[in-house]
Amino acid sequence: MNELIDKYFAKTITREEKKILFDALDADEALEKEFLQMQNLSALVGMMPQASDKEISDKGKKHFMQMLFRKKLKRTLVFSMKYAAVFMLLIAATFFVTKRYISAEFAKNYTVVTAPKGQRVKVDLPDGTVAWLSPCSQIRFSSSFNDKDRQVELDGATFFDVAKNPEKPFIVSAKQYRVRVLGTKFNISAYAASPEFETDLVEGSVHIVDATNAQNELFLQPREKAVLWGDKLVKRKSDFNNEEYLKNGVVSFQSEPFGKVIDRVSLWNNVKFNIKRSVDVTTKISGKFRQSDSVESILKALQGATSFKYTIISEDEITIY
Repeated sequence: MNELIDKYFAKTITREEKKILFDALDADEALEKEFLQMQNLSALVGMMPQASDKEISDKGKKHFMQMLFRKKLKRTLVFSMKYAAVFMLLIAATFFVTKRYISAEFAKNYTVVTAPKGQRVKVDLPDGTVAWLSPCSQIRFSSSFNDKDRQVELDGATFFDVAKNPEKPFIVSAKQYRVRVLGTKFNISAYAASPEFETDLVEGSVHIVDATNAQNELFLQPREKAVLWGDKLVKRKSDFNNEEYLKNGVVSFQSEPFGKVIDRVSLWNNVKFNIKRSVDVTTKISGKFRQSDSVESILKALQGATSFKYTIISEDEITIY
């Protein structure tokens, strides 16, 4: 009988075979159950028309009506839930495939540039703006960049030399902040893995606003910088003079707390530093090194500015004491 059931749903069954099938359904409850399950599932997923098969005999129709009414409520509910679950799985699978397709299509409309650890990357944007990405930094911009607007998304630290265009402000989205400029030079540090947000303005002017709190905003003039004090943006004097150094991958720092320098080395190299309490992280140090230098070379250079020791636990973890 399984062969006849298959032929029925494949619509290749003859009139005589249908009569044999429905006679068998009357005599075999297990076979009847199997047939009904296949019929309901087919109806759920739209594999067969909803209209009744005109060739089904009156006896067959009567059989199905009697069978439907004599089923116990519990059995009917369990059966319905089982195949509703199958139906939902089919919908979920369709949604998953569609979501992946849409995501893939969405990704095609964006350009993403990432700087590997220990390396800087220069990016020439379509509007003439030049960006120098610090190690482990990433920027993303739309394929329509410079058509209607100029917007980039940043995770990390980057020095921007923005092409002037009063009609199209240049906007950097970093964390929850929006940095808006027309044409200027500025450095921004906003790694997702760090609580730090800092913007140093070299030339021009910038407007910084917190997307979660419009009242938390700042306007910067040259030689000023924005930093976070708690969760509030505050203005400080900037002694940023790293433009030429950064373009060449050299970091220069003057009277910077040792802890802050180490934090940046950590972000640039994706390395975790365990600093013991015996180390004074507030000690201010000055110096310079190449971002492409190995972490151990950088640590040895920093030992010339302040006293500390270190132990390399692994490629990704170092203890300073």
